[in-house]
Amino acid sequence: MRKILTIALLLMSLTVFAQQHSVKGTVTDQNGLPVIGMAVQEQGTANGVVTDENGEYSITVSSPQASLEFNSLGYETVVEPVGGRAVVNVTCSEEAIALDAVVAIGYGTVKKQDLTTAVSVVSTDDMTLRPVSEASMTDDGNYEAVVNLTQDGEFQVSGYSENFSDWTIDPDFIEMTSESGTFRFLPVDGMYKITMDMANKFFKFEAMKSSTELATLNEDGTGAVWLIGSTCVGKPTISQGASWNPENGGLCLAQIEPGVHQITLVAGVQLTTSDIDFKFFHQKTWGGEFGGGTITTDSPLITIGESDGNIHLADGVTLEAGGVYRFTVDLTNTTVDNSGDNMVMSGAVLSVVKDGEQEIPAQEIAINGQTLEMVTADHYTATMDLTQNSTLSVTGLEMSDMLSYYLDPDYLSLGSSALSFAATDGRYRIDLYTDSKYVSFTKVNEDGSDATLADGALWLMGWGVANPVMTSQFGWDQGSNFCMAEVSPMVFQFTGTAVGETDGTTMGGRFRYDYVSCKYFFYNGYNHGELNADQVEFSGNAAELLTMSGSNIEASSLEEGATYRLTIDLSDGTLDGETFTGTEKVIFEKL
Repeated sequence: MRKILTIALLLMSLTVFAQQHSVKGTVTDQNGLPVIGMAVQEQGTANGVVTDENGEYSITVSSPQASLEFNSLGYETVVEPVGGRAVVNVTCSEEAIALDAVVAIGYGTVKKQDLTTAVSVVSTDDMTLRPVSEASMTDDGNYEAVVNLTQDGEFQVSGYSENFSDWTIDPDFIEMTSESGTFRFLPVDGMYKITMDMANKFFKFEAMKSSTELATLNEDGTGAVWLIGSTCVGKPTISQGASWNPENGGLCLAQIEPGVHQITLVAGVQLTTSDIDFKFFHQKTWGGEFGGGTITTDSPLITIGESDGNIHLADGVTLEAGGVYRFTVDLTNTTVDNSGDNMVMSGAVLSVVKDGEQEIPAQEIAINGQTLEMVTADHYTATMDLTQNSTLSVTGLEMSDMLSYYLDPDYLSLGSSALSFAATDGRYRIDLYTDSKYVSFTKVNEDGSDATLADGALWLMGWGVANPVMTSQFGWDQGSNFCMAEVSPMVFQFTGTAVGETDGTTMGGRFRYDYVSCKYFFYNGYNHGELNADQVEFSGNAAELLTMSGSNIEASSLEEGATYRLTIDLSDGTLDGETFTGTEKVIFEKL
């Protein structure tokens, strides 16, 4: 007998009543064991929660006189009046499962209201009464479900008006058995959060410890392993990568057998073909990690940092664009040391194999007649000489497409029918991202190396500054500095909107409204010339908005949604090697 889990996109609503009442309790079976994943629903409403790994639940109902319905596949349905009680414990006996029954699971968490939908047993006739128009979205337009899944078992997604033929299927977690929404689950049994990324047409899977807690690594190597890295890696594409931002860019590996975790990445689509930089962690945040000496490999493709455990390509290695690479972390023969603040697990073995190829069709995009080279499926690049106020002629993209791109206002201006280059004359590397829809410019030397201040380039680093969205903050990673636009000799500027830290959708959201801590450098790195606090002079309104903290420029009270421009004027000074002498005028204005 086959059981099919159906993830229904159910309507969530929140109605506030004057007599709301909080109830908690435990659900056990006839043997006194906790029942995990039991739906606890206020009868007659969509208000519901799911029991955790201890069979416990907590729910706020509309009235002390409400009734709770306890419902799960394989158990008798129990309806229990609350009767004003604060604790309602129930026992649900197992029952035979009808062949035509399916489990309907609402998405697990509504981010705006922090609610969890109910799990209920419904017949296939009942499912037809839940049209797609009833589905509601989370704040970022996605759907989420926390479900118990079985290795090699099937689950079904209903309530989606289209088929899934054009969705990116993660081969580590699922295999599509029907384009109408039936999938086979590949990792080990467990509780998982499924996120339906509607914009990118992708199912993201994350192992869960409970209905509300992400899984972490256990001492026996089970649980979860997480990949966190630079913008070199992301799913479904590199565009979803976040520079060492675990909340936005952390990826859960699939545990294909106890203690063996894997992630499969397509080079040029989900992983850059060169300059990779990531690490494996025990949780989807900072803390326990596979640092230097705790993980080894004999793969000729990669190296592992002896001191930090970061994964890089071996010298001379470039991944083949379209190559499918499987990274497997084997934890079956590890040792554990719990003497410190975080568990240290040693003896992990990482293998990397190429496991096929995927065709990546290239677009024919040219700027000023020069064809851009495809770096990844959505990243094209070219190096060329540009003149200030000259027109940029783009072919391969319609003007209507360009209007949907984020155009850096410090480098580009868009007229009625053409783009104009706003920065000073020089040689620039142009990087165009067709998926994220933005273009970046980096000043370079004739040999392609990054320009320095002596060549007319100034580099910005820090937290609270980003491009093109705030989830891609520059941070302090060596070599990840942003090349500010030189708008006149030795005058550089950076313009953006003030947004929240987790805003990953506002293109041009380049300042964090509540926290900025940054500085500029004369090279793309931080081991050379940089801002001299003793020479900094705040000009205009900058003193009202900015402060100096050591050698960092900081802000903490910008107006959310407002546009600001940071200008660094070094025109009144001289440069001798890595030393700048003269006034470093900092202008910060609200536009």
